[in-house]
Amino acid sequence: MASGPPTSAALAAELVALERMLHAPSVRGDVQRLANLLDEAFSEIGCSGRCYSRAQMLRHLPEDATDVNIEAECFVVTLLAAGLA
Repeated sequence: MASGPPTSAALAAELVALERMLHAPSVRGDVQRLANLLDEAFSEIGCSGRCYSRAQMLRHLPEDATDVNIEAECFVVTLLAAGLA
C-alpha cells in the first residue's frame, strides 16, 4: 500500500510514460536515450534480488534490447517529499 501525499494525475501519467519508455527495445538499445532517462543515482533491484547500478544498466541493457517483451501495469506513484515521487 502506498503512503505519503497523493500525486497529481498529470505527474503520475508522466512518470508512467517515462517508465514505459524504458521498456521499448528502441530505447533500451540506445545508450544515449537510456542515459537521459536514468538518473545518476539510479539503481534497481532485479527479480533475482541482485542490485544493478546505472553504469551496469547502460552497459548491459543495449545488449538485450531486442530479446525483451516487458508488460507492466498497476503502477502506483507516491509523492515521497515535495518535488520527489
